[in-house]
Amino acid sequence: MPSKEKVSKVDEVNDEMFRDLAGHRRITSKGQVTIPNVMRKRYNITPRTKLEFVPRAEGIMVRPVREEGSFGELAGSASKHWTLNEMLRRLEELRKEHV
Repeated sequence: MPSKEKVSKVDEVNDEMFRDLAGHRRITSKGQVTIPNVMRKRYNITPRTKLEFVPRAEGIMVRPVREEGSFGELAGSASKHWTLNEMLRRLEELRKEHV
């Protein structure tokens, strides 16, 4: 297993390499910016990925929004297994158990 020192050096080299590859980009008249391919691959940013813009003292941080396990992702998923009446009946049973 590599030592923490070796891992730290590798991380520093990787970070420096990504900074060099990222470079600078110009914003278009429509407010669009191209994210460098190396960054899209590293952070798994695909054409359907949502991005979050976070204001920071030093500038704007852009990061992918990961919706895995979110409530929105679950919407409608139960209908694959149960009918609406079955879900309502089960919901009522659970309410009675926890009152």
